[in-house]
Amino acid sequence: MTHEQFTQIYLPFSGRMYALAYNLLRNRDEARDCVQDVYSELWSKRDTIEADKPPLPFVLTMVRNNYLDRLHRCPKFAINYNNKKQSHGQYQHSKYYKKQ
Repeated sequence: MTHEQFTQIYLPFSGRMYALAYNLLRNRDEARDCVQDVYSELWSKRDTIEADKPPLPFVLTMVRNNYLDRLHRCPKFAINYNNKKQSHGQYQHSKYYKKQ
């Protein structure tokens, strides 16, 4: 795959890749690094990538896998689902709600 082909196929997805990376990492610099890492990996594997597969799901999976790698190296990127659930409308104890 030439540089021009690579650019035509994968560059249009950079916005979606960044959006997913930022949604997972919640850090702009880390999201940019994640996308750059994915592009580097894509470039190094450009000759082994199957051309008949759709590129968008492939690159988004690579972003997710890069996030998981970062999570294993640095747990500060983990999302605390317990805190998230409590802040989104859990029942409050009051005179109208009896705890069972």
